[in-house]
Amino acid sequence: MAVLRWGARRGRPPWARWVGAGYALGFLEGTGAHLLDLVRGGLHAYASFGPVPLQAFFVALVLLDPSWPNWWRSRGRWASNWRRA
Repeated sequence: MAVLRWGARRGRPPWARWVGAGYALGFLEGTGAHLLDLVRGGLHAYASFGPVPLQAFFVALVLLDPSWPNWWRSRGRWASNWRRA
């Protein structure tokens, strides 16, 4: 049985939880900004930003930004399972 650095019950240390909360708020703000751009300009809101792959990336950020906190939560469990293998 692997012992986590900060204990199995405690999870992440407080500073890491604060950092994660800050990132979550930043990504939430980014999601809102990209969603607002899409509402105002439709799918072609980023037409003046350059190549099509970059435009597609900015549109995809509407879905990618809110999925980041789920990745942050599952990251610790994945890392601990990786070490056991």
